[in-house]
Amino acid sequence: MMEAVLLDQRLLPKRFKYPPELLRLAELELLFFDPWDTMTGESLEVRMSGLADRYPDRNLVPFARREDNDDVACFEILNDRQIVVLIHDFASPGWEGRREFDSFRERFHIAVEEMFDSSELNRVILPRANAGDLLTKFSINGSYFNAPITVVTSTHVRETLHPVRRNQRGVTRADHHPA
Repeated sequence: MMEAVLLDQRLLPKRFKYPPELLRLAELELLFFDPWDTMTGESLEVRMSGLADRYPDRNLVPFARREDNDDVACFEILNDRQIVVLIHDFASPGWEGRREFDSFRERFHIAVEEMFDSSELNRVILPRANAGDLLTKFSINGSYFNAPITVVTSTHVRETLHPVRRNQRGVTRADHHPA
């Protein structure tokens, strides 16, 4: 499987080496960390070619894409080192850079955190009588969700609670919208 995941050495820049952590993930076939998907095969080759066309001043080797937007995780080969960058693909040159990481391991830890923070984990099942209490009381580790959550009640009615907001007096509340 590893051969299908990684680019052939002929397509890679001369100074580039895949980090051992990515080689191990490919070996174990651990390729999907919602919302990030490790690109493979032809789609990986096409993305690398497209990035080279869109950002000719950068030496990028993509390895993962975000499913819900145009962000791509890439290795960037600089003069004296190799770093990991997030590129907002299709942005105008000069505006594509999102974030830099010193290592693949650092980027991987963030991808795992994003997976655990994904919207499916923000789904709560409660008895119907308690759903209203969630509007002002629901929190994890003492802090309110910063993204909408979906409540599925015992009567299978879906309700979406939007981020907690503060009013003029500093009181927190969540907006409530039936789904």
